[in-house]
Amino acid sequence: TQLSHYFETSFFTSGKIAGFAGKEMQTFADFLTIHHMEIGFIGRGLMNALFSIEYGLSRKLQKFVDMGYSVINSMIDFGFINSCLYEGYTSKTEKWDSEGQFFLRRQCEGAMSLFYAVKSGIPSSEKWQTGFSKIAEYVVSLQYADGHLPHSFNSCGVVIDNSGNS
Repeated sequence: TQLSHYFETSFFTSGKIAGFAGKEMQTFADFLTIHHMEIGFIGRGLMNALFSIEYGLSRKLQKFVDMGYSVINSMIDFGFINSCLYEGYTSKTEKWDSEGQFFLRRQCEGAMSLFYAVKSGIPSSEKWQTGFSKIAEYVVSLQYADGHLPHSFNSCGVVIDNSGNS
């Protein structure tokens, strides 16, 4: 199927990091893949990993389950900054890199992926729950008294863009 073909052709490892390409991926013909992964938005790195696990479990295809778990576990084990921020970007040739700027939307999408996994019954570990809790607590700590959140910030929590646009 097209879904299994996507998982097979977009999966990559780079050192200790695993991912499913999504950023700049051409989705025609043979899924010409540029091996880049973003945590949130178009890359949907963690959600693609969860979909791979769900697909593998539903079809009894262990390789897809294993690929999905390797992405999530590598992200939790090697993709955090200051123990609570997801790095936003990686590729087959580079390490995780947020270039000093973290975007609220990507952080929330990463956290929601883990939340979805825990709540949907996908077999997960305590470190997934801890990963979700850490990023959720950090995001809440950035919230202003009027309820809005910054668009972007650095690894020390210093706001770079206070617009709230995402």
